[in-house]
Amino acid sequence: MPGTDAAEACAVVLGELTGLPHLPELPDRGLGADLIGRSAAMLVDIPVEYVPSGYRVTARPGSDHRRGVDLLRWDMDAMQEAVEKAGEAPKVIKTQVAGPWTLAAGIELPRGHRVLTDHGAVRDVTESLVEGVRAHVAELSKRTGAQVIVQLDEPTLPAVLALALPTATGHGPVPRGAPPAPPGGAKRRPSAGET
Repeated sequence: MPGTDAAEACAVVLGELTGLPHLPELPDRGLGADLIGRSAAMLVDIPVEYVPSGYRVTARPGSDHRRGVDLLRWDMDAMQEAVEKAGEAPKVIKTQVAGPWTLAAGIELPRGHRVLTDHGAVRDVTESLVEGVRAHVAELSKRTGAQVIVQLDEPTLPAVLALALPTATGHGPVPRGAPPAPPGGAKRRPSAGET
């Protein structure tokens, strides 16, 4: 959504999209409010920072990570307040999160390579994302009284599959990592062409 006012955005969403309201994303607020920053704020035990080339995994949460976490919390505060002002909780509310491929392509490892290049890191980020999204869904449901639907956004997936993402040096494409494993030890079925 355009704009920077979470309270106004939540009031508009609840008033206009009564069938399926959503927790608004307001990327115009800058660092931590975009798809990658907001989704990275949900990661459990994997803090990120912002560097000139984009988001990067770091050893400890810094101001960039805290900003993303704070913006997400303020968005949920605004939605809770909008629901209370409306006087009626929606039956369902949607939240958007970067999918594992987009997140793995949009965050770098500490040495500058994309998470996507490391099978173990892809797995770790995916598992952390699943855990973080579960907590986010529980919190959003508690605050709004609504059932939460999660929409995984994968705008980078076509570039990942086409091997069209540049490496950190710009020389050649990033190799596609292993598909993220399903959470909880579930078995993943091989896709066409895999053995």
